[in-house]
Amino acid sequence: MHEQIFIKVNTECDKGVAPLVIALNKIENLITIDSCQEGVYGEAYVFFTYGVGWQETGVLIDTLAACLREQGVCCECIIRLEWVGSNDRPRAKLVCDTRHVGGIAGIITSSAARINARMTELIHGM
Repeated sequence: MHEQIFIKVNTECDKGVAPLVIALNKIENLITIDSCQEGVYGEAYVFFTYGVGWQETGVLIDTLAACLREQGVCCECIIRLEWVGSNDRPRAKLVCDTRHVGGIAGIITSSAARINARMTELIHGM
């Protein structure tokens, strides 16, 4: 097995959730895996993975939630950590009202450098 690195690639995505997918992809080592601008209950969502296990994904969610909380986002956004039997590792799901996609994406974009620095410090010990 050769050493693997993360790269960002182009893919199709629902236009209404694209700002959120783009914002999340500014976080190093985060991989968006599925998204929809209007799910079954009318919500926008993005599934993503980070790192290799529950701990790393949990630390990212905590860091991301802190950034959103500092900007006054509360009921407009939910971040879940989940594992489904067919997955080889845990995944996270960010869910929000479609009306808040742009605002939440803006917060994540403006916080990405801080999130990346914090994750490097906590997870990678650098």
